[in-house]
Amino acid sequence: MQQIRIWQVGQSSIGEPKVEPLKEVGHAKAEDLLEDLLVREPDLLMPNLTLVGRQTPAAGGALDLLGVDEEGRLVVFELKRGTLRREAVAQVIEYAASLNSMSADELAQHIAERSGRDGIEKIDDFPAWYGESFPDEEADYTQPPRLALVGLGADESTRAMVSFLADSGVDIT
Repeated sequence: MQQIRIWQVGQSSIGEPKVEPLKEVGHAKAEDLLEDLLVREPDLLMPNLTLVGRQTPAAGGALDLLGVDEEGRLVVFELKRGTLRREAVAQVIEYAASLNSMSADELAQHIAERSGRDGIEKIDDFPAWYGESFPDEEADYTQPPRLALVGLGADESTRAMVSFLADSGVDIT
């Protein structure tokens, strides 16, 4: 049986690095813990990221995290507690396609109705929030979302698929 252990890294009272074991968790909780951490520290995913949704319903299931990057583009995050496999690529594409098929009003309503839960800031009026956050005329939340996969490595098939999509102009990491 595989075990997952969590440590907290900090500094001791004299400024030296200090590592403390926190707890052991099973695989089922690992993804939840990772998600909790990323909601508290979204800059771990990308600089100046604002998360606007968590476990947001979309076609095919619930997308793990939905954010807006520093350029004002939506980003769909799919998290896996282990190695990324081809199914994760299909999932993140399906979620992004679902969001991309919405009109501007539907997308704004979707985000407004689903924000404010599980550590995500409540945004009642997404277009107003977006306009204040991204006053540049070039910013547009209706452009196709970026796709991001987060896991502990990726198998060869997944790497090949992501490389092909990226080389073909899809914004995926």
